[in-house]
Amino acid sequence: LLIEENLPPDIFVDPYQLANELKSGLIQIDNSESINTENPAHRAKALKFKALLKSQDNIHYKLDLPIHLRYQKPHSCAIFGDKVWISLDLSNLYFNEAPAGISSNGVCSIKATSWKHLDAETREVKLELPVGCVEHFYIVFGITLCFILVGSLVFYSQLLNIVT
Repeated sequence: LLIEENLPPDIFVDPYQLANELKSGLIQIDNSESINTENPAHRAKALKFKALLKSQDNIHYKLDLPIHLRYQKPHSCAIFGDKVWISLDLSNLYFNEAPAGISSNGVCSIKATSWKHLDAETREVKLELPVGCVEHFYIVFGITLCFILVGSLVFYSQLLNIVT
């Protein structure tokens, strides 16, 4: 069974957590793109990858994707509201019925050309994500500046007490 996922820029798969999933040997991932986990959503690209699920009994398949939400750029909450909706595209499922995609060791390959699309009932997934409001900029800036000043004063007073 081959699953093709199309993730929007708002979501990424953590490559380090995904590596732990791959240790079992029951999942093979084909992703030629590098994943930058530090990019915010407005600078990221959509991610497309394929996961090949190998099952011993050919009946039960399970894939746990370690997905994470990216930081959203603040916007005007008076116009757009304080939340955004992220919609996940439905996964495409494929199966390989012919031995043409099977390698010499008996394992199917993602690169096989004989994958056939499988019509499966899937549900659309929508995520609600809170977003910062640009209207709060001066309040947040003022509070942050106060904490920096108070923290610096405490730090330098402690430093002067140690020196003297």
